[in-house]
Amino acid sequence: TALSPITRNEAHYSIIRQGQYVHLDDLCNAHIFLYEQATAKGRYICSSHDATILTLSEFLRQKYPEYNVPSTFEGVDENLKSIEFSSKKLTDMGFNFKYSLEEMFIESIETCRQK
Repeated sequence: TALSPITRNEAHYSIIRQGQYVHLDDLCNAHIFLYEQATAKGRYICSSHDATILTLSEFLRQKYPEYNVPSTFEGVDENLKSIEFSSKKLTDMGFNFKYSLEEMFIESIETCRQK
């Protein structure tokens, strides 16, 4: 789904229109971190980055021009803002995210290329 601008899977564009992202390693590390915290209670949002499909497509176009990623998407305003999901409760406990949004996508694309 996150790579739909590359795969041109238009049915998934609405899912990542305003998305929240976390690297799988960060997600797993957050689970372990919380398991080890005696004071951890309740639910936690684990989202290191918020981005719109426009932000993602711009990055993908610059990094991977060979994929001809679209720059516009039907029904998506060029001034679309991302929706923030705060992981403050998690980070206030001392958890730190390791991966950038760019690293997430670079690793995903490289993994797909290897298969």
